[in-house]
Amino acid sequence: LLVLLLVSFSLLSLSAARQDYARARDLAVQRQEYYAANNAAEEILHQLKTGAAPAGITESDTVISYSVPISGNRKLCVSLDAETLEILRWQTVTE
Repeated sequence: LLVLLLVSFSLLSLSAARQDYARARDLAVQRQEYYAANNAAEEILHQLKTGAAPAGITESDTVISYSVPISGNRKLCVSLDAETLEILRWQTVTE
């Protein structure tokens, strides 16, 4: 009976450890994808500040907007003040 209990607890522990590992791996991938998109958005912001106008920019009288895909149905949306290039929005959006 004691051996059966120990085997049961060890299997439950193994199952929980595998689930934790899978979750941690998925979160690591999501973070890598986000930071890659964040770096791309920062590069676009830098180009705007130096006077270049990269493709994919939407410009109105007061707001400059662009988005960078993260993965699947997620993207990083950025809105800037057209005059000062101050960040108004820097947000992950799920479609």
